[in-house]
Amino acid sequence: MGEFKLSIAVIAILRAVHIAFGAFWLGGVASLGFFLVPWLRTVRPFGAGSAAQVATVRRLLTVVAVSGVIAVAAGHILYFGLWQGAGFSGPGFWYAAGGQPANIAVLLTSAVAWPAAYRLGAIARFRAKSDSQLTDEQASKADRLFGRVAWATQLSAALLVGAVVCMAIGRYV
Repeated sequence: MGEFKLSIAVIAILRAVHIAFGAFWLGGVASLGFFLVPWLRTVRPFGAGSAAQVATVRRLLTVVAVSGVIAVAAGHILYFGLWQGAGFSGPGFWYAAGGQPANIAVLLTSAVAWPAAYRLGAIARFRAKSDSQLTDEQASKADRLFGRVAWATQLSAALLVGAVVCMAIGRYV
């Protein structure tokens, strides 16, 4: 991959995008994983509003996942434009060290939490359309899916805190 140089204006814009979308991403996964999903998981059985609540979670997860992809993409462009070839020392080391947990977090949010929320939404829509209660099997599956969304978003939040710490260190090394 060839080297490329970024202008100061492009660097400023990319940093603003990286920080703003990264902050939203961290706030979104932390809110979902530690507050919204655990609360929804305790509402038994799926009530009439459950489909709307799960759809809200799915929409928020979509926005959070997209913000993560944007933050990671801006971070990659910044890293390769500013630190490629610098070796693993100084700020470049810390930015690379922070980027790895962020890469994992975007995968967890996009490939684990969002599909689980989508499948959970299908169960909630089924429940909303029918007058019958969920079967024990469906309730068990819903509980597992809620658990999957919770652990994936909680782990993503923890990884992102680590990423923020590494990148803050890199800024001042």
